[in-house]
Amino acid sequence: MTEFSGIFANAHLPYEFQRTPESPSIVDMTEAAIKVLQRNENGFFLMVEGGNIDMGHHRGRARTAIDEALAMEEAVKLAYNMTDPSDTLIVVTSDHAHSMTINGHPNRGDDIFGTVGPSRADGLNYTTIAYGTGGPGSRQYEIQVVNGTNQIVRRDPIQDDTTDFMYEQISAITLDENKHGGGDVGVYASGPYSHLFHNVHEQHYVYYAISYAARMGKYAERPTVSGAFSMQGHLLLYFMSLLLVLIAVI
Repeated sequence: MTEFSGIFANAHLPYEFQRTPESPSIVDMTEAAIKVLQRNENGFFLMVEGGNIDMGHHRGRARTAIDEALAMEEAVKLAYNMTDPSDTLIVVTSDHAHSMTINGHPNRGDDIFGTVGPSRADGLNYTTIAYGTGGPGSRQYEIQVVNGTNQIVRRDPIQDDTTDFMYEQISAITLDENKHGGGDVGVYASGPYSHLFHNVHEQHYVYYAISYAARMGKYAERPTVSGAFSMQGHLLLYFMSLLLVLIAVI
């Protein structure tokens, strides 16, 4: 058995838009891992996590987070093309959501990172994307003197470049950073036993479904149906991408 490790940074790897040729992308690392692990004739389990999606959302930077989700999508495409769907189960899911929301009603064809408006309430524009919670940069309100009284006024986002990777969307509640959300996340699968991922599931169901498909853990000795495909000794890929459900939306 060959053991190997790749460490490319002292902390988090740079975001995709900041990456230099010296820093491997999630696609590069996925390709390298599959090439090495495919040498094992008995198959293997590989988990790939797009952690920078989560990092982008925690900073309230929607464009950065979605750009990272697109990078993860390319990694999934690469894995699918490098493997055989007849003997490879690929599962793509997330371990939690964030409080990002898409506001109405932008015009058809508008930039998702752009603005809508003006609001009928305060006469100011607003961004299509916003967050429920956010860090200090998402507090886009200020106190202004209007007719001799102090009033809290929302900053008009058209004063900023809302399409910038570092732009922080407005949030309803200011905290130290954007927090996780409680919404459902997507789970998608292809290959043998992908039919097990078909509906709304409790999160621990994913673990048991993968174990059953690969005959691991408590299912290692489960009997196989006559004529049915067995995952024993074949490839199983597991992609965990925080808020990867965005890929289905874009």
